Amino acid sequence: MFDFEANPTLFRKLRWSSDWNGDEVGFPDVSVVGYYTYYDLNFYIDMETLSILEAWFDEDEE
Repeated sequence: MFDFEANPTLFRKLRWSSDWNGDEVGFPDVSVVGYYTYYDLNFYIDMETLSILEAWFDEDEE
């Protein structure tokens, strides 16, 4: 999928939405979790390691 360490320019293609304390979004062992989007794909990213913690697609509400 996305390997930010191997290709840091991929990280710049993401759109930042917010930062959270890890325990606020279900990752108590992570200090800062960034919430990013890429079109309709959403990511929680460990901001210290740049590893993807969780990814999901937006679901259209009807």
